[in-house]
Amino acid sequence: MKTITVIMGLFALAVNIMVGVIVPSYPQFNMYLNCAIIVIHTLLLLAVLIANLKDAFRISLGYLFSTICIAMLIWGFYVIPQFENNIPLIAMFAITLVEVIILIGANYITNKIK
Repeated sequence: MKTITVIMGLFALAVNIMVGVIVPSYPQFNMYLNCAIIVIHTLLLLAVLIANLKDAFRISLGYLFSTICIAMLIWGFYVIPQFENNIPLIAMFAITLVEVIILIGANYITNKIK
């Protein structure tokens, strides 16, 4: 399962880069942002698979992080290509931080149950 996650992440990254190179209306800022989203969420999904979590946590966090990743990728196409005063970009970072906190909390609860 870990290998499939890495392969799918690399495939999504390659597709994103190819679309960024081929489509001239796809800004480079958005391409790099979506590349970062793909890499971060692939690492989060790997962390879910590697961590010693209960099966219910593993399945639900896998679905949750995958759904959020897809939503962020769609959102990443429409983000204004600038760092300053970019509220959607700040929201994306905040959502990713919440995902990390949820993963840490699930790991803590799993270790507490054992």
